[in-house]
Amino acid sequence: FYDVLSAVTLNAPGLKGVLYRHAYEKKLEYFLAGNGVSHPVWDDLIFKNTRAFLSNRLLMMGSGSASLEPHVQNFLRMFFIIDGGEGYGMTETCAGGIGQLKGDLTYSNIGVPGNGVEVRLRDVPEMGYYTNDETCPRGEICIRGAIIFSHYLKEPEKTKETMLGNGWFATGDIAKINPDGNIAIIDRKKSLFKLSQGEYISPEKIENCISKHPLVLQSFVDGISSKNYPVAVIVPDPDTFIPWAKSISAQKNIPINNFSLSSLSKNKALAQELLISIQDILKSSKMNGFEVVKSIYIEHVPFDVTENKLLTPTLKLKRADSKMYYRDTIIGLYENPDQYYN
Repeated sequence: FYDVLSAVTLNAPGLKGVLYRHAYEKKLEYFLAGNGVSHPVWDDLIFKNTRAFLSNRLLMMGSGSASLEPHVQNFLRMFFIIDGGEGYGMTETCAGGIGQLKGDLTYSNIGVPGNGVEVRLRDVPEMGYYTNDETCPRGEICIRGAIIFSHYLKEPEKTKETMLGNGWFATGDIAKINPDGNIAIIDRKKSLFKLSQGEYISPEKIENCISKHPLVLQSFVDGISSKNYPVAVIVPDPDTFIPWAKSISAQKNIPINNFSLSSLSKNKALAQELLISIQDILKSSKMNGFEVVKSIYIEHVPFDVTENKLLTPTLKLKRADSKMYYRDTIIGLYENPDQYYN
């Protein structure tokens, strides 16, 4: 949604793009000075029209499932003249639980517990998260309230694992409580795997970082416990990857005759350039050395719900299914990564 709308506004060619960028910069400056999401001049001239893309009666906007980048959240706030907060919930919590309050214009957090909802953190020592950490409390989110489900159908062991007693439900998500009281998701507990040196890897943490790369549409990070680094399956974004491939092939004298995504995904030189670029993102995000992927497989077929069935209906990665689907690929990335490229 952001990519489509920004392409015809902020990134539009010619005078149209210049006007949108100028209006956005002036309104954002006004907003960051603490004046709220409305502007006395630019709303009437520009942003009432962009708000009408959705509705002139728009009262609120929320985002869930995955965290918003600050620049995306600002874009939504400016273009639709609305707070635009984030929230957190699961199927097990009836999709609700935690959310940013109206008027909260902070970033990178999911807000505070909703009415009738209790939230606490519990230590996760194997990941180094403790509720008595010096900077701020960190640990697994546990939720209690009338919104919590009763049990998993015909899965008593799973129910026993997640229901802690006294109505508390363990979500599997790791969070910290910021000094202002807002909660921020920082990790995921259930998807951990261990490397040969004893380090625990959180693939979702790495995937979230990789997802910021403009050439990447989707990613799946995995590893083998006898190895000391993770590897990744990368689904490139054709809208950015193909133009990049044309540019980089000219710069680096990489011979390419076919610029289809399926053909480009088999090009070893391109894969190496993409890997270096992804590693740069990971390193600039202060990832530990053992969290930096050392080998990638370029998958030209996106993860989806109906065909390869690697996504849930809410578009989250099915990690166990992905492990099975790419089992031989992951092994191959360690033993002979060249086999995937011409």
